[in-house]
Amino acid sequence: MDAINKKIIFGIFSQNKSMAAAMLGALAHKLGWDVDIVFFPLESSPEDVLDELEYFPDIFALSFASYNRAQAFSVAKVLKERGIKVIGGGIHATAMPQDLVKTGYFDAVMYGDGMGSLEEVLLNYEDLRDSVIVEGRKHPDERVYLDYFFSESQEKVLRETQKIDLLTSYGCPFGCTFCASSRKKFMKFPDDYMVDSMIDIHDRYGVKIFTFQDDLLFNDVKRVKRVSERLSNLPADKSINFGKSANCRASSFSDSLAEEIKKLNITDVSFGIESASNKLLKFLNKKQTEEDCYRALEVCKRHGLYSRINLMFGIPTQDEEDYQITFEFVRKAKPDIINTFYYTPYPGTDLYDYCFDNGYISSEYDRNRFDWFDAKVDGIREVHLKLNNVDYHMADKYINKIKKLYDPLNFISPIIAELDKQPWIIFGSSTQIYFSQVLSLLNEIDKKNCLGYYDIDPGAEYAVERRVEFSKYMENSSLQPDCIVTYTHLSSEDYKNFKELVNRKFGDIPLVSISTMERHSLEEVRNMLANYKDSLIASKEGTQ
Repeated sequence: MDAINKKIIFGIFSQNKSMAAAMLGALAHKLGWDVDIVFFPLESSPEDVLDELEYFPDIFALSFASYNRAQAFSVAKVLKERGIKVIGGGIHATAMPQDLVKTGYFDAVMYGDGMGSLEEVLLNYEDLRDSVIVEGRKHPDERVYLDYFFSESQEKVLRETQKIDLLTSYGCPFGCTFCASSRKKFMKFPDDYMVDSMIDIHDRYGVKIFTFQDDLLFNDVKRVKRVSERLSNLPADKSINFGKSANCRASSFSDSLAEEIKKLNITDVSFGIESASNKLLKFLNKKQTEEDCYRALEVCKRHGLYSRINLMFGIPTQDEEDYQITFEFVRKAKPDIINTFYYTPYPGTDLYDYCFDNGYISSEYDRNRFDWFDAKVDGIREVHLKLNNVDYHMADKYINKIKKLYDPLNFISPIIAELDKQPWIIFGSSTQIYFSQVLSLLNEIDKKNCLGYYDIDPGAEYAVERRVEFSKYMENSSLQPDCIVTYTHLSSEDYKNFKELVNRKFGDIPLVSISTMERHSLEEVRNMLANYKDSLIASKEGTQ
């Protein structure tokens, strides 16, 4: 293919990372095209971002979810006005291709898996017009799904954070009614090549911590063993580790899987419980039961693994009995961390169609356009659309009841009081939603010497500064912290990674964990601070 001087830019939204754009970018680069990825932050206008481009490409491909529809359409309009070929793809284009067609902003709309169709599109891009619909298809070589292209800004983040979040598969074999992944044909990426890809990312960018967006690697104990065995044979200098948490399914979690997870130095297991009610689990087609939920947390306790669960509220048909069953599950099973979310209907899911078919969404809305959706700042933690016949007062009541079972202020307050005797900052990543939760918690405590928060991975649409009123620490500040706080627990690879990053940016300064799990005790905090002050005094005396 002769693509000399041909240029393609992939536009992405929400945050400055996209595995779909990274895969497609790598394939386009392999086909001879100059490639770049451009991130459109929520607060900036399309014109502002495009004015910073060094060149206009032959093709601008926008990959976006339904959530980003309005922003993506505004970008496509500006691109079209400038005479650039525009291709729309991603989750929303797959769920609602006609929604893109009707705007007239796109020369082509690609739905489904674009990897197998990309070469043909690039060969014939000059003929694309009038929102032609291109059917995606699987690429015959499954290894291409594990090759990645990153922009300069993305490469910078990888080097600075030393971590990355990958996929281990495409689509999903399960059929949860609230998720669009199950409508895609499921494909597991090749295990050996997945490890090769991890090694390549480590060698190129110094990435040490690998986490995975999907829960399907840790659904198959045999697959985990294969990956674990391959990693165990790597040279020590590769330093490839998994993050502290593995996403798992309660229905398939077992003692043998827990044993393999521990071999990978993973300390936490995250489950999409959603609800403990069998009635609601059947409605959601979760293919798990109340018994599975209890058993999964029992396995975690037996193997010394911390448990994290996600619970969903405001689901159609969810009643007080469902909520009470879930509350009792939380009270009895005692998970270590709980995340609560409100259900939001998204195109491409069975539950989205159910909401329209059964009057949960008003008939004044067009199910095929999604132009009525108003994105909120805090993502799925806020109610985007109040569904008819859903009791949000009851949902809020049970969210608050569950939160009262977990009050970290009891142990955090004394530690913060000790830390606040000197200047300090809190250290974390805005892409981890619990960072903003911790900041919200700290807002409930009187503080005089907190210099703000330090974000190692800025650029997410729902960055901390948009979620919580908490000052940001400026690196050029004349005020330097004497200690740093983090929410990651002591036995995790994330804590080790944070400690290395802190040392690189601030020197050998105390990093205090205030995790709800394994954390520094008040006595340990006092000793850390005292030793640090002694070392500063000794250092000053040595330079005199």
